[in-house]
Amino acid sequence: MALQTTNGNFNSGNENAINVAGNHITYNTAGEEINQKVASIAERLQVDHDEKFGKIVTSCFHCRVFTAIAGDKVHDWLSAPKVSENYTAATDLHLEGTSSWFIDGDEFSDWKKSPEHFLGVYGARESGDDSSPRTCSSYIIDKVEQLCESQSLSGYAYFFFDKRNSDPGLLRFENFLRSLLSQLAYRSGGIPGALKDLYRARGSGREKPSAKSLRQTLQRVIAGFDLVYIMIDSLDECGDWDELLQWIKDMAGQTDLKLHLLFTSRPEPTIVENLGFISRLRQVSMEAASNKSDIWRYLDVELSLVPSWNEEIRSLIRSELAGHADGMFRWVTLHIQQLKYCLTLTDVEEQLKQLPKNLEDSYSRILVETKPSQCLKLRHILHWLAFSARALKLREIAEVVSVDFEAEHGPTYNPKCRFGNPTAVLTVCSGLVTETDGIVKLAHLSVKEFLMSNNIKAGAIAFFGINERVSNSAIAQTCLAYLLNFNEEGSISKRNIDSFPLAMYAAEHWVPHLLTSEDDTPPLHNMLLRLFSLPRSDALVNWVQMWDIDEVESWQRTTFQKADSEIAQPIYYACAVGQIKIVEHLLRDGADPNESGFYGTPLQVALVYNERKIAKLLLDWNADVTIQAGKYGTALNVASMSGKLKLRSPRQPDVAISQDIIPDCSDGAASIEIVNMLLDRGADPNAHAGSNIPLVSAAGFGSLIEIVTLLLDRGADINAQGDDGPALQQASGNGRLDVVALLLDRGADVKVRGVHSTALQRASGDGHLEIVTLLLDRGADINAQGDDGPALQRASGNGRLDVVALLLDRGADIKVRGVHSTALQRASGNGHLEIVTLLLDRGADINAQGYHGTALQQAVSNGYADIVTLLLERGADINAWHGDGGHDALRKASSRGYLETVTALLDHGADINGKVSHSYLDTATQVTDRDCNALQVASGYGHLEIVTALLDHGADINAGGRGGTALQRASSCGHLKIVTALLDHGADINAQGHKGSTALRRATGEGHFAIVTLLLDRGADINARGYWGTALDQALHRDHLEIATLLLDREADPNAGDGGTALWRASHHADLKVVTLLLDRGVDVNGQEGRIGSQALERASIQCHENLMDLQWELRADANALNHEEIASLMASAKGHLEVVNLLLDRGVEAVTEELTDHMRTTAEAAIRALRECSAKSREEREFSNMWKGVVGAQAVLRLFLGCSDPDLLEDEQSLMEEDVMEELT
Repeated sequence: MALQTTNGNFNSGNENAINVAGNHITYNTAGEEINQKVASIAERLQVDHDEKFGKIVTSCFHCRVFTAIAGDKVHDWLSAPKVSENYTAATDLHLEGTSSWFIDGDEFSDWKKSPEHFLGVYGARESGDDSSPRTCSSYIIDKVEQLCESQSLSGYAYFFFDKRNSDPGLLRFENFLRSLLSQLAYRSGGIPGALKDLYRARGSGREKPSAKSLRQTLQRVIAGFDLVYIMIDSLDECGDWDELLQWIKDMAGQTDLKLHLLFTSRPEPTIVENLGFISRLRQVSMEAASNKSDIWRYLDVELSLVPSWNEEIRSLIRSELAGHADGMFRWVTLHIQQLKYCLTLTDVEEQLKQLPKNLEDSYSRILVETKPSQCLKLRHILHWLAFSARALKLREIAEVVSVDFEAEHGPTYNPKCRFGNPTAVLTVCSGLVTETDGIVKLAHLSVKEFLMSNNIKAGAIAFFGINERVSNSAIAQTCLAYLLNFNEEGSISKRNIDSFPLAMYAAEHWVPHLLTSEDDTPPLHNMLLRLFSLPRSDALVNWVQMWDIDEVESWQRTTFQKADSEIAQPIYYACAVGQIKIVEHLLRDGADPNESGFYGTPLQVALVYNERKIAKLLLDWNADVTIQAGKYGTALNVASMSGKLKLRSPRQPDVAISQDIIPDCSDGAASIEIVNMLLDRGADPNAHAGSNIPLVSAAGFGSLIEIVTLLLDRGADINAQGDDGPALQQASGNGRLDVVALLLDRGADVKVRGVHSTALQRASGDGHLEIVTLLLDRGADINAQGDDGPALQRASGNGRLDVVALLLDRGADIKVRGVHSTALQRASGNGHLEIVTLLLDRGADINAQGYHGTALQQAVSNGYADIVTLLLERGADINAWHGDGGHDALRKASSRGYLETVTALLDHGADINGKVSHSYLDTATQVTDRDCNALQVASGYGHLEIVTALLDHGADINAGGRGGTALQRASSCGHLKIVTALLDHGADINAQGHKGSTALRRATGEGHFAIVTLLLDRGADINARGYWGTALDQALHRDHLEIATLLLDREADPNAGDGGTALWRASHHADLKVVTLLLDRGVDVNGQEGRIGSQALERASIQCHENLMDLQWELRADANALNHEEIASLMASAKGHLEVVNLLLDRGVEAVTEELTDHMRTTAEAAIRALRECSAKSREEREFSNMWKGVVGAQAVLRLFLGCSDPDLLEDEQSLMEEDVMEELT
């Protein structure tokens, strides 16, 4: 597969192109070039992972373009963790002027230039301090970002491992891969083909990718760039060392990849030894001498921030701290902050005399000096910061002290224990924590390591010692106490949840903390009994309202939106979270073991979450195994899946359950035992409920073959259809050769078709060669059709070369068309060059038409230049039209920006001026290419290099049509460089297109100031009229007032349009400057018997623009020249603005004449008739109704003129108006 450039952007498919360089993100989407300034890389990454760019909405002449950045679903599916928080923190810590010894050194310079070298940057040995490498990382990233600004097809990504808490997002190797893929995808110009392939292979996002598939995909994505820079901070803090180190070694062996890889780390022996033999790895150590100049620079800055210190004190501090630092940046920062609390020189001297020798001694001193009243609070905060499941906001961590652990009845929420100000946390934990952008973390990993070390277990500070189990227990108790506080209906809701900062964390994470702690002490047990009590407690209801564990994906979350009937009974949730003692207690208390929830009965939910002991307990209590309920139908259906469900675990809310997390083979006997027990209790092996039947589930979810055999032995129908077909089809698609063989031996019908496909089609599409062979040997129909075509097409489209060859050898019909395409078209459209070659060699019809065109057109659409060249060389019809879409290969390549393909097509004789006569709407862009040739198309989509190539090959530069000339399309879509190029090549600047449009009018209408200026400078007719008026009319109509001013400055005739509409439009938009300019330029306010002026006044009165009305009225020759009908209309148009009516009277309009009164009465009576139609509407509907505004305005004017003196009219109106409406009018 060959990838090609799209005007400097990388793209492997039909997504819109994006090029990210430096601080600019340039979108090249559907003929629009939009430069969005991004303030910093941190902001960019926040956009990448949090906001996903969303939709870009822009406009073109005669159409609106709504272009969604392709791949939002893919990025959501990747679920990459945030990387910006640690980058921002490192940036804040980095002092300008430091790290220059490294940044300006030979090692870093060589690494940037040469992809042959990997670079490892280790912190100072012995000290355990990696502060300098971490702050240096942010500087490295900045330098690489600047480097990539000038290099097209270059990408970069970075990751900060962070072990200061238990956030899996920044610990696990798999999340590291997700983040790199997501970052590189954003910087590659869309979703790379390799990532699309992975997404599709995992059921278009229905299943999570494995670490192996992520590694393979990342390698393919990196190969698509010319250069890739990957930077890894704190490699030693990765929770999966073995996998990460192996990946680095594997990448080092890929010499064909232009990969620049850099990591920082503490010099852990395992890391140094494992990576030391890599020949291309250079290692740099930040020893004490390296950091010395940086420490001096840091001290100078910090000392200058304390004005009360004289030079003597500063010199003393500088000398002592720098002299004893031994390269420990963290040690220096810790003590300089403590010295700031000294008030006198004596205090400073005393403090310096007692300087601890190392970080551990420094932390010990902080803990020893903690006030007794704050010790409990400090320890509790440290528990949370060391083992929280994610980074905590300042308000959240401050709230943890609101739980009183010394209360009489165990941990209890007590608002009196709250800090008066959340920032008190920073005081209590001074020297041990850091706060960046409202996020609080331990200041350094060394803090956590010290608190967990043996050195703290004895002596005065043993009280502060922590470990994983103790800390998780403390966190779980805090969460439960917090949640139990909401034991009244409505005690927490959307309205007041902000008053309880810890509520959402407690609701989401109490279960994993509880299970990690393995704590069963009385305080925890008692709190669980209260939460899961009978009858169902409000605390349980409120917990589920905040965080329902059954809502497995974030998009399903419906906080505080559930009806009472949607919330299950306590026993259901106790089973889900694995609390067997609570379940047993509830059963003894009379809980119904058959109450249902989202996943069915308690028995079913226990099996869903692999709680086999609870399942056995429920069976002992006579749980009904025949009940059909919940997502998976029956308990037997769930058990047959053998723990292979792809859903989120309540133990790890941020981690999807997969085969790697729930081991079943090691506990196979237990799985078989459960299935046997269910069958013995009367479970029906053929019951179809939920999404499948037991046998299909066992075959499809990769269960033990013994379970499949057991189900068959107990009477399961081997050919029964599930929602996704029979068992044979499921096993074939999942690569279960042993199960496929068993099913065939037991009589499975090899030819039966499922809902969408046959077993052979599934196996072929997924590349299971041995299964394909077996199925063919057993008589599978090789040419049977499925929803996605026969087996050959599925294998060809998915790149299964060995399967394609086998199918052809076994007689597959190479020319048969599936629902949409042939095998050749599928292979061409998906970029599988070897398969295309094989199919052509075997006689595939190269010019056959499919739903998406010929093979050539499909290859062109997706940018596979090597396949395009091959097809052309083998005789593909270069000018064939795609009947359904109305385009040929050249026009399609020109629209997508594939320069290499365009060049190949031109070299092979493509019709350069070919057009389509009917309208073709590009579904990706909603832009019409009707009656356009390749040059017009490329000009509209902004592909400058292709425009140049087409012009060089003789394209008709002035070809017109409904889509406009090339110049008009480029002007409309804002492509300044293309407009310049077309003018330089002789484009007719005043050519008229559809409905008389010109390049100037199109550019004006779309607000492209620079292009308008260029066209005027090059001689465009400023007063040319079309169906929509002049350029000035367009500028005013579309609110482009800056352009309107430019046109007037260039002597545009304000009366050249449709009878003075320029004045009317300016009045409507209330731009006093433009109206004044129009009047100064001689706009005729009395033209057409004064009607223009009255229209302008009417528009101003509607908007209540008194200044404009005053200005225009001053220029009218005769205020009473308006007839009474016009005055009545003008006053009614005021829509209730009585000040406008008063202004009209002040300016000399005859007040009350008999004829005028008649006209006003007619206006009011018409308004009352309209009110009859409006009376049935709600008040909200009336408020947004233009008709209602007219009614209100007419009534207000009538009251002013008639003094409400017409009793008949008043009686009529009162009979129609509701009380609230009358109040509004009066």
